Formats: sequence, structure tokens, C-alpha cells
Amino acid sequence: MTDEIKLGTNLSSSVLTNYKKKLVTAEQAVRVVKSNDNIFVHANTAFPMTLIEAMVARKEELQNVQLIHCLSVGKLPYLRPGMEGSF
Repeated sequence: MTDEIKLGTNLSSSVLTNYKKKLVTAEQAVRVVKSNDNIFVHANTAFPMTLIEAMVARKEELQNVQLIHCLSVGKLPYLRPGMEGSF
């Protein structure tokens, strides 16, 4: 992923270096989600499916996580049977 980013735009090399240091996997990113958290999920075409799938994979360790969204279209993994109590 970081190899796709090219210099030559308005980004200085120090900004790009700092950005690359902060990149994490979806699994790492959702480790901050705790039971009883409220999560706002962006809707429509910006729906973060990779992050949602990584969070749903943690269903056994999460309880009562509320997902808030205005409009999301498609198969929503946190609405699958067996997710009750986690999301």
C-alpha cells in the first residue's frame, strides 16, 4: 500500500515518512474498539467494509458495540444472525 504513494505532489518527504509510519492493518486499527463503544460508520460509497469485517471478526470479545449510520446499502456483516449482543 505504501509503495503506491509517490512524491511529486504537495507532500514533503517528512510528511510522507510520518504517514507511512502510521499505516496499520484493519485488524490493528479495530483493536481500539471496546465493549460498549459507539461507532459512527460513514455511509454510502465510503462504507469501510474492510474495517467492519475486521471488527466483526472480534465478535466473541465485544459486547454491546453500537454502530451508528445514516444509510448503508448492501450486506452488513454486523446484522448477520449470531451477532446479537456484540453489535
